[in-house]
Amino acid sequence: MKPVRSLIIFGTGIAAGIAIARRVGADEPEVLHGPSQERSSSNPALRAASAGLARAGDRATVASLDAIRRAREIIRSRTAEDDDTAWG
Repeated sequence: MKPVRSLIIFGTGIAAGIAIARRVGADEPEVLHGPSQERSSSNPALRAASAGLARAGDRATVASLDAIRRAREIIRSRTAEDDDTAWG
């Protein structure tokens, strides 16, 4: 009797897991197709400010990547000079 009960509990667990996986994996129509209407601001000042902030963010990203590249070049030049001390 005990193996049958364990088999029934095991089967129930698998069925519940499959049901939960189907619910979690279901596509949401809002995500799949995007929003039904654009929410753009009708205020021109707000649009200009958001565009300016986007440009500033882009410039900051470029500056950050340039700084990383410069740091990598400095590290490469220093390790190329002293190969003995590069990796200890």
